[in-house]
Amino acid sequence: MDNSERYHIFISYRHEGGDVMTRLLYEVFSNKGYRVFYDNESLSSGRFDEKIYRFIEECQDVLVVLSEGSLERCQNEGDWFRNEITHAIKNKKDIIPIFAGNFKPPSEEEKAAYPKEVQELLSYHGYTIQIAYFDSAIGKIERALKSSKDRDVHFLDNERNVERMKAFLQNRRLMERMPESMKKELISTAVLSIMGRDNGKMVYDMLLPYLEKKFNIRTRFEYQIELREQFKFNNDRIDDNKYYSLKEKLEFTKEYLAGPPQKEFWVAFTTDLKELDDKLRNAEFFFSENLLIDKEDISELKNLHSEGQQEFYSKRMKVRIMVDKNFLEPEELIVDDSGIFARYMLDEKTVSDSALDVTIRFTMPHRKGGSSFFASISEPTYSPSVSFSYPEDAVDVQMIPFLNRNITARDSSVWEGDCKFHAKNEWIMPMSGAVYIIKEIEE
Repeated sequence: MDNSERYHIFISYRHEGGDVMTRLLYEVFSNKGYRVFYDNESLSSGRFDEKIYRFIEECQDVLVVLSEGSLERCQNEGDWFRNEITHAIKNKKDIIPIFAGNFKPPSEEEKAAYPKEVQELLSYHGYTIQIAYFDSAIGKIERALKSSKDRDVHFLDNERNVERMKAFLQNRRLMERMPESMKKELISTAVLSIMGRDNGKMVYDMLLPYLEKKFNIRTRFEYQIELREQFKFNNDRIDDNKYYSLKEKLEFTKEYLAGPPQKEFWVAFTTDLKELDDKLRNAEFFFSENLLIDKEDISELKNLHSEGQQEFYSKRMKVRIMVDKNFLEPEELIVDDSGIFARYMLDEKTVSDSALDVTIRFTMPHRKGGSSFFASISEPTYSPSVSFSYPEDAVDVQMIPFLNRNITARDSSVWEGDCKFHAKNEWIMPMSGAVYIIKEIEE
């Protein structure tokens, strides 16, 4: 093997109890530019692979992960973990013990019962890794290494790291073995270490609902938007000519993985999320849309009496919601400076379902003049289809999709008067969607 291809670091560990920390160390140091080897399959006692010896011989540093109970079988002469330690000592490798999890160093009396190579291992200076101080511990370990890494590697500079990140988080066997009490902290640390602090925080914030098991998914998702030239307010104080009319229809199946549906939910047309009333901040929003309307005009709607607001919602916006083929009527309507909000209730039978078929139709005003429209995908959604149609003789529309990195322009089509994308047979993650830039055509 060419020297440039040799491993820098060998990680020795007991498969039972040490695999989570070992995989994390592998990911972190690999993405720092070190070539790292660890055997991710359990080797039966007495069947020690000769290649392992060669990997130990060619590397300079050996990290020995000591987890709870990892030394117990070292009394057995054929134990492979003991053999790795012995071979590393014999070949005078730079050995760094890593104390992980609930590992308790043996007392002097207990230590005397171990074979001499294990006693020698316990005499080396080691490092305890606590999740809360993970970055600090990794820095100390890296300073103790004798190896010189190839180069500094940043997550965004290396496409392969994307796949490594996905493999780490999608490793079901690894995730199932990880105690719930440390899962969030451990994954947070892994993401931050692999991706860098800025990018890692953004990704972790996206992952948090899934770690807390608060997420749901959507399938059979079709989102149709039609831009028309004018919205009719039927209000003398509001100029209709300032607004387009956006007619929308959404159809999807919402599957509840985190528990049954809430009996109460809201539909929101928001002008400013920051101004959202405190009593709605923790509400479950079944659907929300950005409402681009002038402040003075939302104030006019706010000042209408309740019957006038309800008429605007049902007859001007024509909001219709159907859940499992049942039309729902709003129980409460709130119009304030932050938007229009309607509260709905599901019946007992519907609440007991784990999946709901949903259709939402409405028409809303959308301010003219250098405007844009954001069609968002707010939950994990399978195979979504989104279309935007418009009067091509009046406006020009540019679509900018931002989806998973594996969704490309070939999944979208742009024609005069119509642009769409269909991420066929793909899962699209939250914070995805498309922006439509709307420009009026000058006569």
